[in-house]
Amino acid sequence: MFPKPPEPGSVPSCADAGVIGAHVGILGSMQALETIKMITGLGEPLVGRVLSVDSLGMDFKSFELFKDKDCSLCGPNQQIKELIDYENFCGSPLGFELNKIEEATVKELFELRENSIPHDLLDVREEPELALAKIEGSLWIPMGEISQRLSELNPGRKIIVHCKSGARSANVVSYLKSVGFSDVKNLKGGILAWSREIDSTISEY
Repeated sequence: MFPKPPEPGSVPSCADAGVIGAHVGILGSMQALETIKMITGLGEPLVGRVLSVDSLGMDFKSFELFKDKDCSLCGPNQQIKELIDYENFCGSPLGFELNKIEEATVKELFELRENSIPHDLLDVREEPELALAKIEGSLWIPMGEISQRLSELNPGRKIIVHCKSGARSANVVSYLKSVGFSDVKNLKGGILAWSREIDSTISEY
């Protein structure tokens, strides 16, 4: 259905953005049911169809999916013949790209704050996450709004970027570097590491 991966960093993982467990449970049960139908020959399996589930509105829709004659997996000119590294396929920053990004540990950030060394702590999480946990004194700009709000950042100032665990913020650091910000680092482990190592009063989520 989706032969091309999304742009790196455009879609956060479930570990970063969160997921509604009940929704996953519903879909998992439905997949198990489809497997039973295929094995036993009962009912009408979802062969050639895609089921769209909107659990917030509790709306179920199915539509036909036609075979792509140029499919690189099942077409006459097959190119995909084995499993791939999914993280690299989707441009995940958790692989080799992360090694190219400068990082600051939570202890280094703590020392900056304790010694009043000039810096900006940039929080790039989403608004619902902000309500759950926050490092006081941070500047909040969601990752998806960074490119439109660059004027709020000082390119000549030290910037530490953080998210929940460090994946989204790594993408933001990479972007800021590409547009001319020189002294910008990713907070290793994100706000989770800050909660575990520096300030336990900040909730983990």
